[in-house]
Amino acid sequence: MVNVPEGSARAVGAGRREEARGVPDGLPAPPVAPGRLPVLGHLVAMLRDPLGFMASLPAVAEVVTIYVGTRPVHVANSLDLVQSMLVTEADSFQRGLLFEKAEKVVGPGLTMVEGEAHRRQRKLVQPAFSPRRIEQYTQTMIEAAEAGVGSWRPGRRMDADRVMYDLGMDVFTRVLFRGALDGASADLVKQATSGIMAGMVAHSLYPAQWLEKVPIPLNRRFRRGDAQMTEVVDRIIHHYRQGGTADHDGAAILDALMAENERASGRPLDSVELRTEVIHLLVAGAEGPGASLAWLFHELSRHPDVERQLVEELDAVFGDGPLTVAGLAGLTFTRAVVKESLRVHAPTWLLTRRALKAVALGGHRIPAGGEVAFSLTALHRTAPQYDDPGRFDPARWLDGRTARLPRSAYMPFGTGRHRCVGDHFTLQVVLVCAVTIARRWRLVPCPGIRVRERPVALVRPSGLLMDVAAR
Repeated sequence: MVNVPEGSARAVGAGRREEARGVPDGLPAPPVAPGRLPVLGHLVAMLRDPLGFMASLPAVAEVVTIYVGTRPVHVANSLDLVQSMLVTEADSFQRGLLFEKAEKVVGPGLTMVEGEAHRRQRKLVQPAFSPRRIEQYTQTMIEAAEAGVGSWRPGRRMDADRVMYDLGMDVFTRVLFRGALDGASADLVKQATSGIMAGMVAHSLYPAQWLEKVPIPLNRRFRRGDAQMTEVVDRIIHHYRQGGTADHDGAAILDALMAENERASGRPLDSVELRTEVIHLLVAGAEGPGASLAWLFHELSRHPDVERQLVEELDAVFGDGPLTVAGLAGLTFTRAVVKESLRVHAPTWLLTRRALKAVALGGHRIPAGGEVAFSLTALHRTAPQYDDPGRFDPARWLDGRTARLPRSAYMPFGTGRHRCVGDHFTLQVVLVCAVTIARRWRLVPCPGIRVRERPVALVRPSGLLMDVAAR
C-alpha cells in the first residue's frame, strides 16, 4: 500500500476515478525486476550494491517495478523519462516518499513543498542565488577555501572524502552565515546534516513504517540530528538578529533571505520560517560540494593528462598572483573538468516522484499514487546521448561532441520547477575549492587503495586515502 499525504488525497482520488474509466487505456504495467524475495522484495539487492542494482534495471525495460519490502516502486530508466516527469508532465506528479519522510524532520521548506507554496518560497529564495549575489559571495568562498587548504602540509595522509566534506561545508556555512558560526556549532551542523540525510534515505527504504521508531543507531542519529540542527540554527539566527556579526553587508545568504522577504512582503521572516529555510539549505546543499570535490580529485589522480592541462590553465590565468573573481570567470578547461565530474558522479543517486493520476510512462501504465524512482547517477553513466558515456572525458564539453545535446542529457541538479535553487552556487563553491587546491597541491592516491562508491543520501567515495604533495 502506498502512503499518500493528506494534502494530495483529493488529487489521487480523482486519479483513481480516471483509472476506473480506463485512462490511460491499454498500456501494460511495468515488468517486475528479477530477484524479488518474499517480504523483502528487492531490498537485499539494493542494500548490497545500490548503484549496481539501479544500473542493471535498464536492461529489463525502460520502466521497471521493484519492491521495497511489499511496497511497489516503479523505476524510470532513461533521462528522457525523467525530463518528462519533471518538466513536460510535471503537473501529473508530486514529490514522493523520500521527500515525505524528510519533511517530517526539516519542515515544509522550499525543497519539500508543492504548488503555490513552492512558487512563493522559490520566489523568496531564488534571489539569494542570483548571478550578482554569487559574485558577491565568491570572495568569501576564496577566503574560506584558502584558510582551509592553507593548513595542509606536504606528506599529510588524508581521507579525501572526509577532508573535502569538511572543506565544502566550511565554505558553504561561511557564505550562509558570514562569521556567525563558531567552530563548535560548525561541528554540530556537520553531524546533524549527515544524520538527517542518511536517515531520510533509510526511512524511505524501510519495508515497514514501524521500523522508523526502532532505537537502532541510524534512527537515533536521525532524531539527534534534527534536535541539534534546530538548536544550532535558532541560536545563530538569534545571534544574527541581535547584531552579533561584524558586518551585515549583504555578502551572506542569510542577509539575502531576510532582505528579499522584507522587500517582497513588507515584513521580516519570523524565526520559525527563517529556521525552516536555513535548515533546508543546509540539508539540500551543504554536503554536495564536498562529495563533488572528492570525486573530482579522484578522477584527476586517475587521469594525469587532464590534471596537467588543468594546472597549465591555472598557471596561465593566475600565474603567481591571487585567486580572483575575474580570473575564475575566464577558466574554460577547468570548468569542463568540473562539469564532466558532475556528469560521471552526479551526486544524487535516488530521487522519487508520486503520480497524482494514472499516467503513461515509457509505454507502461503507472497507477494513481504510484511511486516512481530514478537514479541520476546511474542514468548519466549510461545515457545514449553521449559518446562512451561511462568514460571521464572533459574534452567532450569543448570539442563540439556535446553541442547539440538535448536538455534532458545533463541534469546533475535535477530539472524543471524543482531544479536545485543553488545549482550555480554549488558549482562556484566546487570551482573555487578545486582551483585553490590544484594551484598548491597534488593529491596522490595511497598505494593499494580500493575506492568504493558509498550511496547514502549522496554518493561519496569510501577508501579514498590520498597523500598531499606540493605542486
